[in-house]
Amino acid sequence: MHVSFPILETLVLDNLKNLEHICIGTLSITFGSLGVIKVKNCVQLKYLFSFTLVKELSHLSEIEVCQCNSMKEIVLGDNNSSANSTTNENIEVFLFRSLTLEHLETLQNFFSRSEQNHQLLEPYVSTPLFNAQVAFPNLDALKLSSLNLNKIWDDNHQSMCNLTSLIVESCAELKYLFLSTMVGSFKNLKHLEISNCPLMEEIIAKEENNNEMEEVW
Repeated sequence: MHVSFPILETLVLDNLKNLEHICIGTLSITFGSLGVIKVKNCVQLKYLFSFTLVKELSHLSEIEVCQCNSMKEIVLGDNNSSANSTTNENIEVFLFRSLTLEHLETLQNFFSRSEQNHQLLEPYVSTPLFNAQVAFPNLDALKLSSLNLNKIWDDNHQSMCNLTSLIVESCAELKYLFLSTMVGSFKNLKHLEISNCPLMEEIIAKEENNNEMEEVW
């Protein structure tokens, strides 16, 4: 069965406490013009989209997910996300411009390549929110609030070169924002706001054996 919403530009789902999936199973769905999705207080959702569906959303520019207390991943890996690779070296590119994640107590990462890997993850495991499998070349604004994570990026993550606004608040487990080796990735950053992160010791942490850091700010 195929369902199409060819002119739908904005999708808002709010306070749907029994909603478990936006799309599942054999249902084929098309959002040809979808640019904005906002999901709030959908407490049964464990992921936002499957990898197969999100790759069809060519016009998607803004994602906002708030108060979804069962959410483990934003994009759920499936067979298509690993079909062309037997390693984790392939990078999946996401082209939206704005990402807001707030009050997601069980969120483990943005995307992992396979559903099997997703199932093996334990809550609060020390893995980065954005791992080396993802890239966000168009991302302009990122807000992270009230997330149980101790690392935002993979230590060598270099995929947010157009980010201009970064807000991090109430992430109680964070000890640093990013490593010195990542500074070059944020050369376009204009607005940086960090608040209520009680364990944070450093904004830029220097890697051991890294004796020099290019100043770009």
